[in-house]
Amino acid sequence: MLTDTQLRSKVEALWDKLWSGGLSNPLDAIEQLSYLIFLKQLDAEGGLE
Repeated sequence: MLTDTQLRSKVEALWDKLWSGGLSNPLDAIEQLSYLIFLKQLDAEGGLE
C-alpha cells in the first residue's frame, strides 16, 4: 500500500514525464492517463490479443 507521500511522488514523477513529452494541459494529461488505464485493463482481460 502506498502512503500519501509515496503516491504524491509517483504522481509528480508521472506529471513530469507527461510535461516533458509535450502535454502542458492537465486535461490532456488526464485524457492520456485514462487511455492508458483503459488499455491496461483491456490487456489484463485478454482483449488485446
